Amino acid sequence: MLCPVLSHSSPAFILIMRRAETPITQGGADERRANAESEWSYGGAGDDELPFEFKPKDWGYLYGKKVAVDYANSAR
Repeated sequence: MLCPVLSHSSPAFILIMRRAETPITQGGADERRANAESEWSYGGAGDDELPFEFKPKDWGYLYGKKVAVDYANSAR
């Protein structure tokens, strides 16, 4: 669900990820939102607890799969 990080500096000022294709449509973002809670590994997280937002520009396609390209994930 998250675009994988390939490399980063320490501290993480620089982040290198694969390039996702074209942002998704609003309909695609809405579809992703509908499935996000069941797919997200933390389970039971509401929108406020997810590391991403459902804005089309924050998502893209990587190998045909919708992935978040703008997210903030912290270790638990």
